[in-house]
Amino acid sequence: MTDDELTRDALLGGRISYLQPRRGYRVGHEAPILARFSLLDGARPPRSVLDLGAGAGAVGLCIAHALPAARVTLVESEPLAARLASANARDNGWSERVDVVAEDVCRVPDALARGACGLVVANPPWFEPARGHSPVDPRRHAARMIGAGVARAFVAAARHGLGRGGRFCLAVPAQSLCMWLDELSAVGLVAKRLRLVHPRQAEPANVALIDARAGRSGGLIVEPPLLVRAGDSYTDEARRALWGE
Repeated sequence: MTDDELTRDALLGGRISYLQPRRGYRVGHEAPILARFSLLDGARPPRSVLDLGAGAGAVGLCIAHALPAARVTLVESEPLAARLASANARDNGWSERVDVVAEDVCRVPDALARGACGLVVANPPWFEPARGHSPVDPRRHAARMIGAGVARAFVAAARHGLGRGGRFCLAVPAQSLCMWLDELSAVGLVAKRLRLVHPRQAEPANVALIDARAGRSGGLIVEPPLLVRAGDSYTDEARRALWGE
């Protein structure tokens, strides 16, 4: 891919330099929103973070910015996205503490030590193959479509990587929430926090943020909804997440 097929953009209000393809799958609002959701105020910061299906690294890089002492591992199987993730880690000066594993999520357990991470995050593919229109660009298609077993691969890899007391935070389409809760339960992970993201107040939620941990069922906290926009402007809370304020 040539330089004119890439764009140099910014995350968190310019705090992170972000190289990504000009066409195809590009970072959306859910990446910085998920990163902010995964960081608990007052909690001990995780020392090791795993980002599954990281793409060019948006979620993991936002967390690396917020946690300067943490080591972050970005797992991405698509070759171009993995190369861009490495470039983004280097360009932001984080090569020594942000690693990129160019591997399929299904094979992550073979590459990582069991129970090594205090936090695992994922912004998995968003649409089942039978739903909606397939994107024209093949990389966008691969990034946005859920194939057979993909959801189970994500939760199994997260379960493998989580250490004692670790958390798995993910952003999924709201319409697929029940499926993801079932998949989490199948590997012994239980949702403890849930927050729905609405584009605007009068519109249905399109994103569900889940914080899951190993343990018994029960104790779920459903947090107030997050509204991205009020009219044509971002809400104050959305702005804080998107701009890293």
